Amino acid sequence: MKEQKPIDPQFQIQLEAEFEKLTSLPSDCWQTELEKRTDLTEKVKSALLELLKAHDTMPMRFMDSEVIREMYDQTNLKSDEDVASTSPPSFENGTLIGSYRLETEIGQGGFGVVWLAKQVEPYEREVAIKILKLGMDSRAILKRFKVEQQILAMMDHPNIARLIESGTTRTGQPFFVMELARGLPITKYCDEKCLDISSRLNLFIDVCFAVNHAHQKGAIHCDLKPSNILVVNTAKGPLAKVIDFGISQVIQTPKFLLTQVVTAEGQILGTPDYMAPEQFYSDKATDTLSDIYSLGAILYELLIGKPPCCSEESKYPSQERIRRGERDLQTPSEAFKNYQAADRIAIARARNSRTQEIQRRISKDLEAIPMKALRNNPTERYATVIGLLNDIRRSMSNLPIQARPQSKLYSFQKFFRRNRVAVVAASIIVFSVFISALFSSHQASLAQNARIKERELRLQADKLSDLAKEAESLAIQEQMDAQERAYLADMQLTAKSLEEDNLRESRRLLNQYSKGSSNRDLRGWEWRYFWGQGQPQEILYESEHSSRVLTTFFTNTPTRLISFRDHGSIELINTNSHQEKKVLSAETKSDKLNSDSGFLCKNINGSLFAGLSFQENSEDYFIKIWANLDKPPVRAFPIGPHRPTGLALSPNGQKLAYFLPADGSAHIIQIDSQEILHSELLNEPNYGPLDTEGACCFSPNGEQLAIGGRNGKLTILDTSDWSKKHQDLPKGGHIATLAFSPDNKTLAVGRIWFDPSIWIIDVSGSDPKIQLTGHQGFISKLSFSPNGKLLASSSGDQNIKLWSTENWSELKNLSGHSDEVWCVDFSADGQRLVSAGKDRKIIIWDLKDWTGNFKKPSGIECPLAHTAVSPCGNKLLVLEKGVLTLKGNLDGSLEGLPDNLSKAYWISSDRLICTRQNPPELFIWNLKGNLEKSIRFPESKTLKSRYLEASQTILVARNFISSRRILLNRFDATSLELITSSQMRFSETMWTNFENPLLVSFSSRGEKVAIRTGRSHILVHDVLSGDLIKDLSNEDGNSIQGQALSPDGNMLAYATRKRPYIEIYDLLGDRPITTLKGHNLVLYQMSFSPDGKRLVSSSIGYSPLILWDTKKWSQVASLPITPGSVSPVTRFSQGSNNLIIYESLLDSNTRNVRILKAPSLTEIENSGNATGQ
Repeated sequence: MKEQKPIDPQFQIQLEAEFEKLTSLPSDCWQTELEKRTDLTEKVKSALLELLKAHDTMPMRFMDSEVIREMYDQTNLKSDEDVASTSPPSFENGTLIGSYRLETEIGQGGFGVVWLAKQVEPYEREVAIKILKLGMDSRAILKRFKVEQQILAMMDHPNIARLIESGTTRTGQPFFVMELARGLPITKYCDEKCLDISSRLNLFIDVCFAVNHAHQKGAIHCDLKPSNILVVNTAKGPLAKVIDFGISQVIQTPKFLLTQVVTAEGQILGTPDYMAPEQFYSDKATDTLSDIYSLGAILYELLIGKPPCCSEESKYPSQERIRRGERDLQTPSEAFKNYQAADRIAIARARNSRTQEIQRRISKDLEAIPMKALRNNPTERYATVIGLLNDIRRSMSNLPIQARPQSKLYSFQKFFRRNRVAVVAASIIVFSVFISALFSSHQASLAQNARIKERELRLQADKLSDLAKEAESLAIQEQMDAQERAYLADMQLTAKSLEEDNLRESRRLLNQYSKGSSNRDLRGWEWRYFWGQGQPQEILYESEHSSRVLTTFFTNTPTRLISFRDHGSIELINTNSHQEKKVLSAETKSDKLNSDSGFLCKNINGSLFAGLSFQENSEDYFIKIWANLDKPPVRAFPIGPHRPTGLALSPNGQKLAYFLPADGSAHIIQIDSQEILHSELLNEPNYGPLDTEGACCFSPNGEQLAIGGRNGKLTILDTSDWSKKHQDLPKGGHIATLAFSPDNKTLAVGRIWFDPSIWIIDVSGSDPKIQLTGHQGFISKLSFSPNGKLLASSSGDQNIKLWSTENWSELKNLSGHSDEVWCVDFSADGQRLVSAGKDRKIIIWDLKDWTGNFKKPSGIECPLAHTAVSPCGNKLLVLEKGVLTLKGNLDGSLEGLPDNLSKAYWISSDRLICTRQNPPELFIWNLKGNLEKSIRFPESKTLKSRYLEASQTILVARNFISSRRILLNRFDATSLELITSSQMRFSETMWTNFENPLLVSFSSRGEKVAIRTGRSHILVHDVLSGDLIKDLSNEDGNSIQGQALSPDGNMLAYATRKRPYIEIYDLLGDRPITTLKGHNLVLYQMSFSPDGKRLVSSSIGYSPLILWDTKKWSQVASLPITPGSVSPVTRFSQGSNNLIIYESLLDSNTRNVRILKAPSLTEIENSGNATGQ
């Protein structure tokens, strides 16, 4: 076959230039214009005339991209295609080529035909076969066909259709077999699936990997366009396949030197819309940068739906202008903006988005990437496909891309988008710091300071991480401070609640800080002390039930109780097993038997019980009577549809009385005959839902019946003739409970809702009514002890009080319930009391200590002499005139102990450390009567000692007047081993007051000492070196009143007589810290706890003690002193568990030693009631 002669480039350039000029003229002027041109050869005129006629008859512009492609194909391959067009088809369906059977023709190209075929052996599968057309056997075409085979053979990538086999047909036509890709062009697939921008980019990334693989294998595709990239649906999702390497070139390598051979001069192969400018030059070798240009064009179309287009000024550029790089492409955002509105909406829908979102997404990064790939100058494009691919990935990850100019602003914008939350948080912190600083500067009102602050803020902006940590630390510290302040406030409220016997509130406050309730354990001595105060010591039995307990009584069997619960359940409870033994009357679903303690009663000897029940079917009330609680009731009286209350049985069990609020009267029934003996009207009927008023009570001798109703109405009936006496109370409350004393002479009355008083009425009427106050809530139940010496009252204030009937004074408050207490009842022997209430608890109290002695001592009274409290707080040493005696819980003997002692201290519960003067001696004595160890000081005449309990150190001072020195020895009190020995300059004040803690204070280990000298001076010395640390003088000349050194010796607390304030001085920093204000009277004494976390202070007179927190220097709690005592002296015991208070008694030469015990946290946890419930 004859090869086509190459076209002269200069001839073609001249032809295109003249063609552009002539096309601007009307078509009827073309012939005339050509005849006038004498500078053109006949060959040029003939060619121009032929082109102009073809141009005039074409339906589209001659220089459109597809037309250019067609023109080049017709010009360069005309002879070959003529042969192909005249050649008859060589194959038909069913033809067998090797092991492949042709089925359907897929498509044709200029040189080859692609068939869908099926491999029949060794296994079946569908493939694509490309067969060179008959007559297409020129050397150039055969070489191009061979190159395509070799390129496909080199490829091994999932995104490239792989070569399976190659060969020659029987007619001598070359063919090769490829993997069949059943898919759609990438742009069509994305539009049909409405893939968003991100999904399209992910598919495009796969295409980039495939093209890069081809480049790595030395191949250039040269015809990358959407139709050569098919997307196939697979089980793992869409898969892009690059096909048709038909016009590919091979990079010049020792193996392939085919570039100039495959593409003949003058041949321009490819699709113009996706071709790089250099591909229009047939005399130039094409490299990988041309494929990068094509990828950019494909990406351009994937983004906005159309391939790259030129600006309006160069919309139809000539081939020569394209060659010269004068194709002025619009950016994707500009092109998209110029689309018709309908086109923009359609494109946005195909991308599952809105037009505004598409415009935003393709701006900046996503238009810079394709525009860099579409640069006319190849050197300005991406150097490799990987560079293009990496920029896409970086754009998707909000990282700076290489296609855009790099700047700090651009890098920060990308950083912000990646770390939006962190940057916003840091900005807020910086902004907050800036505002705080600006506010401070404004307050200072100094312009210079404001400018300095601004410069500081600019410097701080470079330290965002440090500022964030500092802000976080400040926030945490502020939170901790707030928690501590809340704790201190709650402890003061707890003290107030305990003082008011409000156990529920005190427990609620304490439970906020129990173990596990917060991430910090703030519990101090006061929490442990208050917890112990809230634990009743008199409880013998406690059980919690599923519903509220309205009434509970003792039965004749000591271990059994009878109770009436919400909804009418009457049950027997065995207190030995904590289990309900028997249900006497089942509960109802109705709530008509709730919130009243008058539904159950017993006669005075407990031989008969009466309880209320409700029949749901008839909606009637019944009163059941039991003579034997192990058997069914002996009687059941129908009452009717209105609920009675205030049930009462006569002592002999023959009469039953109850109050009916619905008709405002009481009714008395003969039990045997069920006859109504008498009805007594007290007040107007009450049909309200809270018809809880009304009470009835027989006197122990059965001769009188007391009836109470609304607004204090009270009548006492004579049961022999039903004559009556009125004993009405002042208006203000409804009577809910009545109780006769065992001697029948006194009636106790309690009212509900408005009156928290108990009224004591002389039945004879000769004495005036007595009003007992103390409760803060309504009175729910009253009960006299069998011997008549005690009256028990239960109240809505959660407390039970015991009153002396001798003088009607309050003897004891029992706190154990956490809600309203609704009933109380004495046991037959009077040594136990049962209570129950709204908190669903039944509690039995031990009253053994209260049946004989009604006034429990609040401390140990002892003479004004040297005393020492044992570490456990249950023993007291009293040293008077050299003789030592023991008080408290004794366990041991002082027998054999010398009687000329000067001091004695506890070092453990069974060991003492003592000093004496004649001879001067220090020794350890145990309560078994043995001397363990002693040290004598023969060279000294006088010893003085101080025992530092916190560190178990004993200080022994000896005075050497001749040398004007005081020798101070520190011993381990448990072994008498010498710790240190030091000398101090002699001070008369120190020597005289060495044993007086009010004037001479030591740190916990005795290493520092504060000595009050004169009226207004305190000298602080280092004991080991003898050096003076601080000479503290009160400048106003007022005498110092009370002082204390902290355990570590770094803080000094002192007060003056002028003001009832405590001054805190930092000895390390040599500066005052704060002033504590809380006392109203002159300070007397103060003392630190062994751990240094608390300071306790007292004043003269009757004022309470105040407990201070030494971290916040705030008041924690106030602790009242014993009535009748003044000017207490306090100190904490070893371990900070006990606070020992020495109170001076008025008009007496004795004092009261009181110990406030705070259980340790371990003891609290082991108690099983760490929350105080």
